[in-house]
Amino acid sequence: MDIIVIKDLNFCYKEKKIFSHLDLNIKKGKWYTLVGENGCGKTTLVKILCGIIETTFIYVNGLEVINKNLFEIRKKMSVVFENPNTNLVCETVREELAFPIKNNGFFDIDDRIDKFLKMFDIESLADELVNNLSLKQKQLVAIVAALIIEPEIVIFDEAFTYLDDERKRIFSLIKSLKMTVINVTHEPNDLLFGDYISVLANGKIAINDEMRKVLDNEKIISSFGIKVPFIVDLSYKLKYYNLIDKVYIDYKDLVADLWK
Repeated sequence: MDIIVIKDLNFCYKEKKIFSHLDLNIKKGKWYTLVGENGCGKTTLVKILCGIIETTFIYVNGLEVINKNLFEIRKKMSVVFENPNTNLVCETVREELAFPIKNNGFFDIDDRIDKFLKMFDIESLADELVNNLSLKQKQLVAIVAALIIEPEIVIFDEAFTYLDDERKRIFSLIKSLKMTVINVTHEPNDLLFGDYISVLANGKIAINDEMRKVLDNEKIISSFGIKVPFIVDLSYKLKYYNLIDKVYIDYKDLVADLWK
């Protein structure tokens, strides 16, 4: 089932064509990694999906993303942008986490807060002032605040910039929540985590396919200037010299193959 459907999206900004006949279907419960060169329109697409920029022919859960439907759509969608200072609005971490719960009409406020503080191992931050947090801590709190209402869809727009050393752990926790995820990123290693890779280029979705199928095809992904994870690039080189016969995404598997 497709939870997000974009049909023939055309969009210009200050007479510059950003999207031209863009189509994209997002399957419910799957993780999509959206990549593309700087300036290709990734953040603009995120703003369109959540209704900050108004267009037509964008559907979320069967509802067109237009003003009269935004309240209903935003109850089931969370968005986290890169700068954590623009995501946080309350004085303390506990108040920040309570804010989206109250806004969505849930009554299990304390239970949800305690559950997510423990899950993401930030119980020690619960009563801290948001302004006293590091950028890394702010970004993590912003991510938890987006997830705490357990939305059907969560969109991350370069939202893990300050969390490189914890990326894998956080991705695994998010994956366990079984949401539809769109991770907009420039980090090559993010391509290894998720179900689908979508490549935005020349105003269109140039690639939208299963992660393994995309990474297996060196010619296609390199033609759009997309940087791949080191292990994938290494696999391409080893395949060229006939030392292996497939692309690997796990170092242990690659080493085991080389030592056969």
